[in-house]
Amino acid sequence: MKPIEREQTTKRIFDDCMKLAQSKGIEYSGDVDVLSNFKRVADAIGVTKYQVCLVYMMKHFDSICNGIKSNPEFPRDKSEPFESRIQDLINYGVLLQCLRDEDMLNGDILYTTIYRDWE
Repeated sequence: MKPIEREQTTKRIFDDCMKLAQSKGIEYSGDVDVLSNFKRVADAIGVTKYQVCLVYMMKHFDSICNGIKSNPEFPRDKSEPFESRIQDLINYGVLLQCLRDEDMLNGDILYTTIYRDWE
């Protein structure tokens, strides 16, 4: 694949991710707090919102792994488009960062704590 083709694919995927996030976001969280689903589920089952996000991410990652295992020459998913699984995983990565950003903006986490991850 040439760099221009990668750039086109990246743009298409990110554009599709944004559309998917907008449509599914309303379904899961409404239009007030886009992170409310993680918080509600966390409260209901006694874990953190980060753990809920991780479980959601793992569901899609597991499906991607199964698609690769089942069809190593050209991965696919039997229940929905394979590309949709990839987009969901990307979007959950973004939502994970949104959870962190919200905690930092609310002062729940000190800004300096972020850089300790790199030490």
